[in-house]
Amino acid sequence: MHPHRREFSRVSTHMEAEVAVGESTIVSGDTHDVSMKGLSLECSERPPVGAACQVSLFLGGRASGVQVKASGRVARATDSGFAIEFTELSARSLEHLRNLVLHNAPHTDEVEQEFKNHLGLKRRK
Repeated sequence: MHPHRREFSRVSTHMEAEVAVGESTIVSGDTHDVSMKGLSLECSERPPVGAACQVSLFLGGRASGVQVKASGRVARATDSGFAIEFTELSARSLEHLRNLVLHNAPHTDEVEQEFKNHLGLKRRK
């Protein structure tokens, strides 16, 4: 693996997401990109880096009822929003996320190889 290559491919997406940080902070915005490891969100609010959070990513909009729900942490802040690293996903959310990434990836063969090299979010030993 190239030393600067990401562990998971990012795909460009523009979906509504909601992030709960702490007891009451809810941040809504649109995704910029998504990977099996996390997402970047475009919004005016920026929770503190390192903060634990709960993410709801609405596939097909809120009305569709299809969501990726994940636990995560704020990994970094950017000029246009912030990024989240996923720490836990249910099996159902993991499957939705895999399908989202695969169907939006320009090189599906590379993404399928990444899936084979990992068990969920962790690299196989």
